[in-house]
Amino acid sequence: MSKERQEIKLPAVESTTSFGKVTLRMRPNLFRNMFEIAKEHRDNAVKIGGKNHKAELKESMISIVFSCMCLEAYINKIGGDTLGTGWLKTKASLESKWRRILRELATNKAGVKTSPFNGKKEPYKSFKELIDTRNNIIVHHKAEVMDIVKTKYGNMDGLINMLTAI
Repeated sequence: MSKERQEIKLPAVESTTSFGKVTLRMRPNLFRNMFEIAKEHRDNAVKIGGKNHKAELKESMISIVFSCMCLEAYINKIGGDTLGTGWLKTKASLESKWRRILRELATNKAGVKTSPFNGKKEPYKSFKELIDTRNNIIVHHKAEVMDIVKTKYGNMDGLINMLTAI
């Protein structure tokens, strides 16, 4: 057996042989599935195109959540590949993780000590807006305090307006 390292790549499994020893590492790459789901629901929202606000909102929300999940899974995969298995225990924001990976890659690949991450420019601006939308509007939405005013019909305008907007 040759002492060279051979790589065998299958869709959901990575395998290497080194010095006659086979090592298997499972990696389902779920980010690909998440990306397909996000695209499917984005396309559904576009097809609805304002004809049914509730259905369009639902499809858009699913697309946003799965887009974020896809990015997070991909960033964690790249982080694990770049920074090792301890990376998965890191509790940091997704933006911080991406900055750290880019800084590490820039240092190792190009000898540059700074991250190319600039939150005010594309594609990072859209990345941040996507994460903020998911976190602040969809997933961790805080209840609003609103004044409820009775009308002459006994209804509460603010509540009715909010419910019909959904």
